[in-house]
Amino acid sequence: MLERIELRNFQSHTESIFEFTDGVNAIIGPSDSGKTALLRALRWVVWNRPLGDAFRSDWGGDTSVVLQIPGHTIERWKNDNGHGYTIDGNKLKAIKTDVPDEIVTALNLNEINLQQQFDRPFLLDASSGEVAQHFNKVAQLDSIDSTMKTLTAWHRKLNQEVGICDSKITEYEAALQGYDFVEEMEQQIQIATILQDQITCLTKESAALETVMDALQEIELQMEEYVPLMEIEKDVDTYLVLHEQRTSLQTAGNALSSIIYDVRASMTVLQQLDAIPAKETCIDEALRLYQQLHTLKNEYAELSRHIFSLNGIEQEVYNIVTDNAASEKTYNDLFPNTCPLCGSTKGRGNK
Repeated sequence: MLERIELRNFQSHTESIFEFTDGVNAIIGPSDSGKTALLRALRWVVWNRPLGDAFRSDWGGDTSVVLQIPGHTIERWKNDNGHGYTIDGNKLKAIKTDVPDEIVTALNLNEINLQQQFDRPFLLDASSGEVAQHFNKVAQLDSIDSTMKTLTAWHRKLNQEVGICDSKITEYEAALQGYDFVEEMEQQIQIATILQDQITCLTKESAALETVMDALQEIELQMEEYVPLMEIEKDVDTYLVLHEQRTSLQTAGNALSSIIYDVRASMTVLQQLDAIPAKETCIDEALRLYQQLHTLKNEYAELSRHIFSLNGIEQEVYNIVTDNAASEKTYNDLFPNTCPLCGSTKGRGNK
């Protein structure tokens, strides 16, 4: 029940207070005294209507409407900086045209509760159909009828769609019979895919083998160029062995030459000693020298045999070198600058 209304700067009301009692309350006054503005102020609080600033007083100031109901004090206010609701001292904001749920719950008013001056009397001149429609609306039977109509339409539409779907299913099933071969084809495609992968691998391996074969053919062509060198390989090996023997014999000959030189020097000393008159005091020395001379003669004989053998070996080496002169020349002509076997440069380390 509405107990009190306060209007400030609302249309023609600067500050007006209306208090109500239990029962019927009547508001009377001349035209343009603000009676309709009171109803408009109630609508502004209950439904946030009207919008805009046309209802605000021309003299300015903050506009507000305060409703006092059992248990709550509700205020709707608006100024140049904003607008909103206040319930029991707590500020709430009106979002666009909506009314906060706290205000709607506290007031619990609808269009039936607010009748204007020229509205038709409530249900007094309404037809039976309008009265029934109103009470159906109050009992929310109109929502049930609307829902049933909607459900019936949905059911009819769904039945149509089911029929369409059934016909499509029949059509698709008939079409699918023409694709019975697809499953077998899928298996064949899988097998073909496996075979294609195997062919790809074999192709790669074949390409690798062709590359190896090309490399082998190239090596064989290169080896054909070195066939003459392969034919003189034995002569080269023999020459290298004899060359090594010759070097060893030359070293031994140098040692023998040094020994021969020492023997000849000893012989000279002995000859000088033979010219010296024999004296008793020199007998021991002469015997010692004689023994030394005998030893040197034995060494000389041994060295002579070595020299003879060395000369024979040198002659043999000379004959081999002479016989291999043509092979050596052919070797030098055919052998490349770089050895294909060891990679060394021709002439390096050879005399």
